Amino acid sequence: MKKLLILILIFSTQVLSEDSKVYFCNESKHVTLTSDDGKITNYQPGSFSFKVENHNTYELVKMVGPIFGGKDHPLGPYTALDVRNNDIYELVAYTNGTDKRLMSYSKDDGEFQYSNHSSMGVRVVQATCSIISG
Repeated sequence: MKKLLILILIFSTQVLSEDSKVYFCNESKHVTLTSDDGKITNYQPGSFSFKVENHNTYELVKMVGPIFGGKDHPLGPYTALDVRNNDIYELVAYTNGTDKRLMSYSKDDGEFQYSNHSSMGVRVVQATCSIISG
């Protein structure tokens, strides 16, 4: 509950344009598969938030939560992905570096999928999201 309040405070103190929306998500599934031994680990579902930032010539999705970064997190304050598609039906964003990350969000039903592929294995998160501001 404390983390939820902190997330809401972080986003509520930022100035948002009329187009900006902050989404709050509750995980329904969170698993990892390690590449060296094939071990599957199921995690206790958590929560996180994300928003799309428009930077004139490109858009970024910024995700904040226990697996996406935060204060004192090794990743930094958030995880940022490049938006590849943002229409009335879906939002798709990904990175294309050594550590590949992909997220998709269905605007019709609020379903969110995320995967992180690295040399250590794969992390998969499924969640349901709703708009909390914007």
